[in-house]
Amino acid sequence: MPRRLRLLLVAPRLPRRGVTAAQAYWWELLARLAPRHAITLLAFLDADDVGGETELPPGLAAVHTVP
Repeated sequence: MPRRLRLLLVAPRLPRRGVTAAQAYWWELLARLAPRHAITLLAFLDADDVGGETELPPGLAAVHTVP
């Protein structure tokens, strides 16, 4: 049985689909890792990102944002 890792991912912006390629990359990475590992996300927020926490992939262990 594969070991479930506890991972901290620090992203320069809140991962979102359809905004920029970089944000979509982070979203896809989280979506693929979250079912197999306990992911904690630390993301910096821009004014455009406020309220975007609801658009994150399901299954994240925790989400922390920095204004």
